Amino acid sequence: MNGGRNSLQLLSLSLSLLGMVLIYVSSVGFEAPTVEISRLDSSYLGKTVKIAGTVEKVYYSKGGHAFLILRDSSGGSIRVVIFKNVLKTLEGEKIVRLKEGSLVTVCGTLDEYEGRLQIVVRSGKDLEVKEIGG
Repeated sequence: MNGGRNSLQLLSLSLSLLGMVLIYVSSVGFEAPTVEISRLDSSYLGKTVKIAGTVEKVYYSKGGHAFLILRDSSGGSIRVVIFKNVLKTLEGEKIVRLKEGSLVTVCGTLDEYEGRLQIVVRSGKDLEVKEIGG
């Protein structure tokens, strides 16, 4: 009786570890899909998306947050939010390169604020400046 219980515990532990390994392996290879801005809609809310486009406008709030307006080749435009805590993690070079006309790739969570879609960047590594504008 006790041997069967130990076997069941060992099987449970083994399956739990296997499950954690599979979750880790699948998440390491995950890359958000690149989406044209004009195709973004409420079906993407809460999901991680990746866009590439040209910075049309850069502005900073009094609280130290950065806001970008990006436009891509589909003609769509969207606001990108980079909160102050994420800005602090950006390398100085990236901040300097965030200029109007710069080509960037952004990965973040699609959110809605005051009825408008926006992408919230969660990490400094999710912003890549491909070409400097200006």
